[in-house]
Amino acid sequence: MLKREQDRNGQWRSGAAGEGMMAEQTRSYKLKIYPTRSKSEIAGYALNRAKVYLKKLLATNLFDGRKITTQGQGQLFNQMSHQARGKAKAIKESSKETGNKWNVPENPKVSLPCKLEKAASTSFDYWVCVPNQWEKSKVVKIPANGHKALNKALKNGWKLSSWAHLTETGEILVNVSKEVAKAAIPSDCIGVDVGIKRAVTTSDGFCGKDLSGIIRKDRKSAAERSRQRTLHGQKIPPKKKINKTKIKQELNRYAKDCINRVKGDPSLGIALESSRILANLKSGKLQGWARNHFSRRLQVLGQENGVFVLEVNPAYTSSECPACRAKGERTGIWFRCLDENCKKFSVLQNADLVGAQNIRIKGRAALSRILLKNSGALNIGSRAGCET
Repeated sequence: MLKREQDRNGQWRSGAAGEGMMAEQTRSYKLKIYPTRSKSEIAGYALNRAKVYLKKLLATNLFDGRKITTQGQGQLFNQMSHQARGKAKAIKESSKETGNKWNVPENPKVSLPCKLEKAASTSFDYWVCVPNQWEKSKVVKIPANGHKALNKALKNGWKLSSWAHLTETGEILVNVSKEVAKAAIPSDCIGVDVGIKRAVTTSDGFCGKDLSGIIRKDRKSAAERSRQRTLHGQKIPPKKKINKTKIKQELNRYAKDCINRVKGDPSLGIALESSRILANLKSGKLQGWARNHFSRRLQVLGQENGVFVLEVNPAYTSSECPACRAKGERTGIWFRCLDENCKKFSVLQNADLVGAQNIRIKGRAALSRILLKNSGALNIGSRAGCET
């Protein structure tokens, strides 16, 4: 089974999942910066110059195929030359896989590397050293502070990188890394389903809280703000979508709870709906992004805690009876089996619980195929060893 992990740059790579193996996990955090007006202008100018260099070097690497010397050009030019070579290689390799024609991206994303130094004898935690394009071989030090989440990660054994990255939005990102054990392939799993009426439902009967209350409360507070603005003659801002922050916080808590429930049992894993397939399906205003967010969060936490997380095809998980595998009828939050020979016939069941149980059935079947494939590979390897 190929299991995804993150490399030093925060990108996903594939590796064989097995017991006793280690993998490096990477997290990214934002720093709170305190730049003066002059330092902010210098950082913005360096970022704009980096975009120009990257686009020029990327076009040269793709079309000319020749290397441009970086001698005497400064640190910024060297960094962009390195990024351009990596992006050009990725574009060519993806073109070979997909067969699509490639070209220079209109606005290639740039990440400006900045040296990160610990601050001493000041009230700030770090100095972010941004390249200064106005004076040669000098940098501008911007003061920055960490926050609760970053400090907690450092206390838990995560190592802070010596480099920070200035993004196009003006944010400073830092990476922390940690070696963790890879998850072993379990023999059983629990199914997890995400919805509105029940935020998270598991196959063993756990049902989360109703998210519609959070949505109603957010809409009510937004309406009250609009009334107050109208009353005082203030300009009403454009209508915003559903406040996703509180819902994400709720889903993050459920993701941690799911990981903690199976963390102590190596024979148990977690099965959930495939986020890639869900992204191509029509869904409600909430379910689509909520399922994808929960899936990504659960996979990251699973990799960090050594829990095997498996994605299955969501087809027919909400329209089949988990007892007899016959088609059923779903009305709102209720599900009813239509097979007269089934014990659950004409009994109203929780639709989210039915979906979670069907996900578990698919997860068990997938785990059986994985274990069978791995045992076959081991047998072939042992026979080859005996023959030699």
